Amino acid sequence: MKGLTIQRFELKDQVLDDDFFQLCFKYDSEKCRIQGFQHLRTIDLGRCVIEEVPEALGQLECLEELHLNCTNVKHLPDTICMLKHLKKLFLISCLYLEKLPDDVGQLESLEEIYLLRCYNIRDILNNICTLKHLKMLVLEGCGSIEELPEAVGQLECLEELHLSYADVKHLPGSICMLKHLKKLVLRLCVLLEKLPDDVGQLESLEVLALPRCYSIRDIPSSVCKLKKLKMLNLYHCFFLEKLPEDVGQLESLEGLYLLRCYNITEIPNSIFMLKHLKRLDLEGCRRLEKLPDELGEIENLQMLVIWNTGISHLPRSISLLNGLKIYGFTLHTNSAASLLVNH
Repeated sequence: MKGLTIQRFELKDQVLDDDFFQLCFKYDSEKCRIQGFQHLRTIDLGRCVIEEVPEALGQLECLEELHLNCTNVKHLPDTICMLKHLKKLFLISCLYLEKLPDDVGQLESLEEIYLLRCYNIRDILNNICTLKHLKMLVLEGCGSIEELPEAVGQLECLEELHLSYADVKHLPGSICMLKHLKKLVLRLCVLLEKLPDDVGQLESLEVLALPRCYSIRDIPSSVCKLKKLKMLNLYHCFFLEKLPEDVGQLESLEGLYLLRCYNITEIPNSIFMLKHLKRLDLEGCRRLEKLPDELGEIENLQMLVIWNTGISHLPRSISLLNGLKIYGFTLHTNSAASLLVNH
């Protein structure tokens, strides 16, 4: 047996007994000896009505993937830290779970952690930062998290960090030490006011997304050092007033999203240097009244979205872009109308 899935199952007395996992050590027959659970690689306890995860879980020495979607579980057994081959840990809607085991750092093979809608998780232990092979850390809907540990910079293999619906006000400066980080997604972190000044040290970063981080007021100038950045998403950053002047140095940028950044009043002239930019989305930037004159030099630009902006005319250079689609340009004439312009 390599995988076990139990979903929507109400177990007697709401406890998953140790005997359930010990079956593999007790079953014999005349023809064969079954040790199925010993070699189990995946367990998916999806929406099980249980209150305890059994200690015997730690005996599943071959387990590589563990899914727990168990609303009533309040803690995980320390024996879980004995799973030396565990690569993926999913904790979903564990509403009463407040922390991970103290020795979670002993999960030496762990590559991915997903904490989804674990509303009472408060502290991401420093011990998690000793996971030298961790590549993916997803903390979504963990609203009680107020800060990440300073030691997060020790996650030397981390490639993706996703944080949403959290009450963090700042990120630890050590996050800038994550040399292999490719995606940094901070969604609906409404108290987050700024990024670390040295965010430009994230030399492998390809995606920087801050959708609905309402309190962000500025982007550090060092972000312009991110030579591999392909997407910059600042959707619904209401208080953001400007982009760094040297944004044109983002030589790999393909998508720039500024939807409903209500306080943006201008786009830096250096944007014309973004030779790989394909999409520029300015929808809802109500205080933005003009585009840079040299916008037409962005030779790969395919889509320009300017619905609900203050833009009344387009730069002449835009005629150079034969394949460009413009969404939302409003002609200020007696017959004003919203147009889709295809050049």
